[in-house]
Amino acid sequence: MGERTAGRARFDPSRFYGVSCRRLLPRTLPGWVLIVLILALLASQTSLFLIVSKDRSASNEIVDLYRLNERAFWLAKLMAPLSAPERARIGTELADSTIVVNLSSLPAVGAPIASNDTLAELEDIIFARLSKLGVEDVRVRLEDPGKQDGQGQTAAEPTADSGEVEEDLSEIASDFREVFGNR
Repeated sequence: MGERTAGRARFDPSRFYGVSCRRLLPRTLPGWVLIVLILALLASQTSLFLIVSKDRSASNEIVDLYRLNERAFWLAKLMAPLSAPERARIGTELADSTIVVNLSSLPAVGAPIASNDTLAELEDIIFARLSKLGVEDVRVRLEDPGKQDGQGQTAAEPTADSGEVEEDLSEIASDFREVFGNR
């Protein structure tokens, strides 16, 4: 197995692997420069891939929001001249396993204030387009893909992460609904 030195066996990996441990790391400056250069290139490529994947997911989100804008506009344009029973019929015909269409007199979004700046901008853009069709309010929310039941919180139900302003607005909305009824 190895030579005996003072009563103990000495382990020599070159006998088993054919490579000396001393040869694994370079002994010269150019060798170390080459290893540092390779490690720097590996680190830069890894960071590049992380940045590109983050930018790609952000651009995919923007494309999805643009599609939502177009769908909301054409859906409102389709439904604007119809009566309430015709809207309900069209809504059920448009819904399938991938698209949830829920028509009600109550908003499906709990908070009257958007959860982030991107959704607030999207609400403004959609509202600007739909105000020509008589739409008075637009609210957008993001859901987890696994939770697509189409049932959301109404304006009278504040969410768990609602702030003081959102809770006050929800209370005002519920008081208004009690006084004037669901229209």
